[in-house]
Amino acid sequence: MVAATLAGHRFWEKQGDDRREQMLHFAKNAGMLGGLLASALDTGGRPSVFWRGRHAAAQASASIGDAAHSVADALSGAYHSLPGMS
Repeated sequence: MVAATLAGHRFWEKQGDDRREQMLHFAKNAGMLGGLLASALDTGGRPSVFWRGRHAAAQASASIGDAAHSVADALSGAYHSLPGMS
């Protein structure tokens, strides 16, 4: 986002209304980046946004694994309950 803002909104090279418009977009992007950094780094004693994201992904992965094992067990049980299968 920093590189795109610096490359895409070069207000210092513009004149007139175009300069004002590019400065507005530059300031908007800088504000969004500041908000993102504040939310990511200011945890107030709680885990960071990055930790929570990794933790949620790990929990989802474990849930998918548990569901896959349950389906495999159910299919195996159904197979073994068929006549002639043991």
